[in-house]
Amino acid sequence: MAQRQRVGWCDGTVTTMWEYAEHLAQGGTQAWREAVLHAAELLARRTNWDERFGTLPPRECQFRATALLVYGIAADRGAAPTMIDGSEFAVWVASRSIVQGRNDLADLLSAAGHDVPEPGPVRGRDRDPVIAAWHGLVDDPRWIPAADVLTDIRTSPALPEAFSGIIWVFGDRV
Repeated sequence: MAQRQRVGWCDGTVTTMWEYAEHLAQGGTQAWREAVLHAAELLARRTNWDERFGTLPPRECQFRATALLVYGIAADRGAAPTMIDGSEFAVWVASRSIVQGRNDLADLLSAAGHDVPEPGPVRGRDRDPVIAAWHGLVDDPRWIPAADVLTDIRTSPALPEAFSGIIWVFGDRV
Protein backbone atom coordinates (compact mmCIF):
# COMPACT_ATOMS: atom_id res chain seq x y z
CA MET A 1 0.00 0.00 0.00
CA ALA A 2 1.23 3.51 -0.80
CA GLN A 3 2.38 5.80 1.96
CA ARG A 4 -0.54 7.48 3.66
CA GLN A 5 -0.76 11.18 2.88
CA ARG A 6 -2.81 13.99 4.38
CA VAL A 7 -5.82 15.56 2.75
CA GLY A 8 -8.43 17.99 4.08
CA TRP A 9 -12.21 17.82 4.04
CA CYS A 10 -14.27 20.80 2.99
CA ASP A 11 -15.74 20.98 6.48
CA GLY A 12 -12.43 22.21 7.84
CA THR A 13 -11.08 19.06 9.44
CA VAL A 14 -7.78 17.69 8.24
CA THR A 15 -7.54 13.94 7.94
CA THR A 16 -5.56 11.39 6.01
CA MET A 17 -6.65 10.54 2.51
CA TRP A 18 -7.27 7.01 3.79
CA GLU A 19 -9.60 8.22 6.55
CA TYR A 20 -11.46 10.28 3.96
CA ALA A 21 -11.71 7.16 1.79
CA GLU A 22 -13.17 5.21 4.70
CA HIS A 23 -15.68 8.00 5.26
CA LEU A 24 -16.67 8.07 1.58
CA ALA A 25 -17.05 4.28 1.42
CA GLN A 26 -19.23 3.96 4.56
CA GLY A 27 -22.54 2.24 3.98
CA GLY A 28 -21.76 1.24 0.42
CA THR A 29 -21.50 -2.09 -1.32
CA GLN A 30 -18.27 -4.06 -1.47
CA ALA A 31 -17.76 -2.84 -5.06
CA TRP A 32 -18.11 0.82 -3.95
CA ARG A 33 -15.69 0.28 -1.09
CA GLU A 34 -13.16 -1.36 -3.44
CA ALA A 35 -13.56 1.50 -5.94
CA VAL A 36 -13.01 4.17 -3.27
CA LEU A 37 -9.94 2.46 -1.83
CA HIS A 38 -8.55 1.83 -5.33
CA ALA A 39 -9.09 5.52 -6.19
CA ALA A 40 -7.12 6.45 -3.06
CA GLU A 41 -4.36 4.07 -4.06
CA LEU A 42 -4.19 5.48 -7.61
CA LEU A 43 -4.13 9.08 -6.37
CA ALA A 44 -1.55 8.30 -3.68
CA ARG A 45 0.83 7.01 -6.33
CA ARG A 46 0.49 10.10 -8.53
CA THR A 47 -0.03 13.09 -6.24
CA ASN A 48 1.97 14.87 -3.58
CA TRP A 49 -0.84 15.38 -1.10
CA ASP A 50 0.65 16.21 2.27
CA GLU A 51 -0.07 18.15 5.47
CA ARG A 52 0.28 21.48 3.67
CA PHE A 53 -2.68 20.51 1.52
CA GLY A 54 -5.13 21.74 4.16
CA THR A 55 -8.81 21.88 3.24
CA LEU A 56 -8.85 22.65 -0.47
CA PRO A 57 -12.15 21.42 -1.91
CA PRO A 58 -10.70 20.63 -5.38
CA ARG A 59 -8.81 17.62 -3.99
CA GLU A 60 -11.94 16.21 -2.39
CA CYS A 61 -13.89 16.68 -5.60
CA GLN A 62 -11.14 15.03 -7.62
CA PHE A 63 -11.14 12.13 -5.15
CA ARG A 64 -14.93 11.72 -5.38
CA ALA A 65 -14.89 11.88 -9.18
CA THR A 66 -12.04 9.36 -9.36
CA ALA A 67 -13.93 6.95 -7.09
CA LEU A 68 -17.16 7.38 -9.06
CA LEU A 69 -15.38 6.78 -12.37
CA VAL A 70 -13.52 3.72 -11.10
CA TYR A 71 -16.81 2.36 -9.76
CA GLY A 72 -18.93 3.20 -12.81
CA ILE A 73 -16.44 2.04 -15.44
CA ALA A 74 -15.76 -1.20 -13.54
CA ALA A 75 -19.49 -1.92 -13.24
CA ASP A 76 -20.02 -1.11 -16.91
CA ARG A 77 -17.28 -3.56 -17.92
CA GLY A 78 -18.20 -6.22 -15.37
CA ALA A 79 -14.70 -5.90 -13.94
CA ALA A 80 -13.33 -5.55 -10.44
CA PRO A 81 -12.64 -1.90 -9.52
CA THR A 82 -8.97 -2.77 -8.98
CA MET A 83 -8.70 -3.58 -12.71
CA ILE A 84 -9.37 0.04 -13.71
CA ASP A 85 -6.33 2.29 -14.05
CA GLY A 86 -5.85 6.04 -14.32
CA SER A 87 -5.38 6.05 -18.06
CA GLU A 88 -8.82 4.50 -18.57
CA PHE A 89 -10.75 7.17 -16.73
CA ALA A 90 -8.47 9.98 -17.96
CA VAL A 91 -9.33 8.98 -21.54
CA TRP A 92 -12.99 8.76 -20.53
CA VAL A 93 -12.94 12.31 -19.12
CA ALA A 94 -10.81 13.79 -21.93
CA SER A 95 -13.17 12.51 -24.60
CA ARG A 96 -16.25 14.29 -23.22
CA SER A 97 -17.53 17.81 -22.69
CA ILE A 98 -18.53 18.69 -19.12
CA VAL A 99 -22.24 18.25 -19.86
CA GLN A 100 -21.68 14.96 -21.69
CA GLY A 101 -19.36 13.79 -18.91
CA ARG A 102 -21.95 14.61 -16.27
CA ASN A 103 -24.67 12.81 -18.21
CA ASP A 104 -22.50 9.80 -19.06
CA LEU A 105 -21.34 9.48 -15.45
CA ALA A 106 -24.98 9.57 -14.33
CA ASP A 107 -25.73 6.84 -16.90
CA LEU A 108 -22.86 4.67 -15.59
CA LEU A 109 -24.12 5.03 -12.01
CA SER A 110 -27.69 4.34 -13.08
CA ALA A 111 -26.61 1.22 -14.96
CA ALA A 112 -24.82 0.10 -11.78
CA GLY A 113 -28.20 0.15 -10.02
CA HIS A 114 -28.37 3.62 -8.47
CA ASP A 115 -31.26 6.07 -8.65
CA VAL A 116 -29.40 9.12 -9.98
CA PRO A 117 -31.39 12.33 -9.61
CA GLU A 118 -31.11 15.30 -11.94
CA PRO A 119 -28.78 18.02 -10.67
CA GLY A 120 -30.65 20.37 -8.37
CA PRO A 121 -31.09 21.24 -4.72
CA VAL A 122 -30.28 18.38 -2.37
CA ARG A 123 -33.11 17.56 -0.01
CA GLY A 124 -31.55 15.97 3.03
CA ARG A 125 -28.64 13.59 3.14
CA ASP A 126 -28.68 10.71 0.69
CA ARG A 127 -28.23 7.30 2.30
CA ASP A 128 -26.61 5.85 -0.81
CA PRO A 129 -22.93 6.82 -0.55
CA VAL A 130 -22.52 6.66 -4.33
CA ILE A 131 -25.29 9.20 -4.84
CA ALA A 132 -23.99 11.29 -1.94
CA ALA A 133 -20.64 11.48 -3.77
CA TRP A 134 -22.53 12.37 -6.98
CA HIS A 135 -24.38 15.17 -5.17
CA GLY A 136 -21.05 16.45 -3.90
CA LEU A 137 -19.94 17.00 -7.48
CA VAL A 138 -23.09 18.32 -9.15
CA ASP A 139 -24.98 20.04 -6.32
CA ASP A 140 -22.37 21.27 -3.83
CA PRO A 141 -23.69 24.66 -2.62
CA ARG A 142 -20.20 25.71 -1.50
CA TRP A 143 -19.20 26.14 -5.14
CA ILE A 144 -20.34 29.35 -6.76
CA PRO A 145 -20.24 29.42 -10.57
CA ALA A 146 -17.29 31.48 -11.74
CA ALA A 147 -18.66 32.21 -15.22
CA ASP A 148 -21.99 32.29 -17.04
CA VAL A 149 -20.96 29.28 -19.12
CA LEU A 150 -20.90 27.19 -15.94
CA THR A 151 -24.38 28.24 -14.89
CA ASP A 152 -25.67 27.11 -18.28
CA ILE A 153 -24.76 23.49 -17.59
CA ARG A 154 -26.90 23.40 -14.43
CA THR A 155 -24.22 21.80 -12.32
CA SER A 156 -21.79 22.89 -9.69
CA PRO A 157 -18.30 23.87 -10.86
CA ALA A 158 -17.06 21.07 -8.63
CA LEU A 159 -17.53 18.61 -11.50
CA PRO A 160 -15.44 20.56 -14.04
CA GLU A 161 -12.83 21.13 -11.33
CA ALA A 162 -12.75 17.40 -10.59
CA PHE A 163 -12.53 16.44 -14.25
CA SER A 164 -9.71 18.90 -14.90
CA GLY A 165 -7.90 17.53 -11.84
CA ILE A 166 -8.17 14.01 -13.22
CA ILE A 167 -6.66 15.15 -16.52
CA TRP A 168 -3.92 16.99 -14.61
CA VAL A 169 -3.00 13.93 -12.50
CA PHE A 170 -3.51 11.13 -15.01
CA GLY A 171 -3.38 13.01 -18.34
CA ASP A 172 0.16 11.95 -19.19
CA ARG A 173 -1.27 8.46 -19.61
CA VAL A 174 -3.84 9.52 -22.20
